[in-house]
Amino acid sequence: MTVKPIRIAIIEPNGADVHWFSQTAKEIGLPIELIHCSTGINALSEWAKGTDPAPDLIVVAALLPMLTLREFIDAARSVYPGVPIVVVGERTSLPVQIDGVDWYTKPLSGHHVAQMCGYDRLRKSGWFQSIQGRKMFVEIDGPKHLHRLTTTGLNANVA
Repeated sequence: MTVKPIRIAIIEPNGADVHWFSQTAKEIGLPIELIHCSTGINALSEWAKGTDPAPDLIVVAALLPMLTLREFIDAARSVYPGVPIVVVGERTSLPVQIDGVDWYTKPLSGHHVAQMCGYDRLRKSGWFQSIQGRKMFVEIDGPKHLHRLTTTGLNANVA
């Protein structure tokens, strides 16, 4: 089965954090196509052109230059309604309460990255089949939620 990459738009001014995200996804064999913009303004202007397909997921830093988080999320939702948005912040950041937005704290683990992508997107991408036989354990809580992922333990037996 061919594994279809999950298109992730990551809006993050810190290149090291983008690299960490990419490497973490690679470590767990998560097929991603990463579209990086260093500012929310850059992302919104690129998206306004309408030349690229919509991302499957938008990951945004909690602190952005030139825009508040709420301004960016409102604008992103108007361009890509229905695309999930995840905020990633430092341990010292206070989560901003915005309906329908999940919050994660840096540094991200493989479990966090997979959880952000969501069970349905992971299933459609073929990722579960691709990890079978590897030393990885995936626990699913209900039909839509990835509950736990570790790189040690049982072989994955997820269909």
